Amino acid sequence: MNAPSNFDEIAQQGPGILGPKLRLKSHINKRKQFTNMTITTHNARITGPLTYATAGGAKAHIPLGPCLVEQVSASLVDIVWGTNGEGFAALPVEVVEAAAKQGNFVLLD
Repeated sequence: MNAPSNFDEIAQQGPGILGPKLRLKSHINKRKQFTNMTITTHNARITGPLTYATAGGAKAHIPLGPCLVEQVSASLVDIVWGTNGEGFAALPVEVVEAAAKQGNFVLLD
């Protein structure tokens, strides 16, 4: 099975990948105002390099291993990692989609 290339394509594959609640198009009206936005948390795994910018602007890698992911807007995805959720990065959707396509990011539910 080929890896999906974007979040909409992943969401259309149904439960077990990304549920329809992550498809923000159904939650945004024509004026781009949020109307009934539901944020769903999903389990994922970082399996290869995924870079983010730290608060100081330096580049860092999200550690390999389990994480939580939420698409909070049409253009941003939050990734949380660590035993107590101490690591956090807000990444552009395109970065996460590219990581998934390369096999560096895998959604588990």
